[in-house]
Amino acid sequence: MVTTISRKDLPEAGSPEFKSMVDGWFADIDELVKNSRSWPVVNTTGEVVTRRKQKEASDEGNHYFQRESTHFDITYEGMRSLLYVDHSLQEPKYINMCEGVELIEEFEPQVGIYWIGFKVPFASREFVELVATREEGRAFFIVSKGVDHPSPVKSGHVRGEYDAWEIVREVEVDGKKGIEWVCIQHSSAGGNLPKWIVDAAASKDFHKDVGSAIEYVKTHVDGQ
Repeated sequence: MVTTISRKDLPEAGSPEFKSMVDGWFADIDELVKNSRSWPVVNTTGEVVTRRKQKEASDEGNHYFQRESTHFDITYEGMRSLLYVDHSLQEPKYINMCEGVELIEEFEPQVGIYWIGFKVPFASREFVELVATREEGRAFFIVSKGVDHPSPVKSGHVRGEYDAWEIVREVEVDGKKGIEWVCIQHSSAGGNLPKWIVDAAASKDFHKDVGSAIEYVKTHVDGQ
C-alpha cells in the first residue's frame, strides 16, 4: 500500500495550511534525491540508471525506485514545455501506455487533482493524483501524491496508488550544458497483482518513459 491523502482532509486551497503542505513536499525533494543515489543499481539502459531502495521495516507495499539520467541533446526550454507546462495533461504524448488524463479539480495554476489511466496487461489501471509543479531558476520540480478521492472507479479499471518526486534541471558537465532528470516513485498497482511482479516490471521498465520523452522533445519541440 501507498499512503494516500484523503480528499476530505485536504486544507482549503489558498489557505496557509494548504501552502505549508505543498511547500513541505517540495522541501523534501533534494534530500530524497541525495539519499536515493546510494540505493543499489538494478538496471542501466543507455544513459538511464535505475535504483531500488532496500526495504525497511517501516516501508509499506512495493519498493521505492529511482531513475536518473543526463541528456546533452535537448534544451531546458524543450523539457520545460513537455514536463512542466500542463505536466499531467501532456503525459499521453510520451507515455505509450497512458490512455488519457483528466483534470478533476484545480486548486491553483500549478496544483490540481488528475485522473490518469493506463492500458496495461491483466486490467487497466487508474490513479487519482494531486500533482504540483514549481520552478526555480533553471530547474523545475514535480510532486505527485495519491489521493483517496470519492470519484468512482471507471469501468474496466483497477485503482492504484502512486507517489512521485521529480527534478529536471540544467547542469554543466566539462563545460557542456545538459539536462539532468531524476524521478523517484513509490506505487501500488492495486488489485491482486503480487508485489514481486510489480517490482520486477518497475526494475526492468522504469527507464522507458525517459527515451520516449527525450525523443518527443527532440522531434516535436526542439526540432521545430
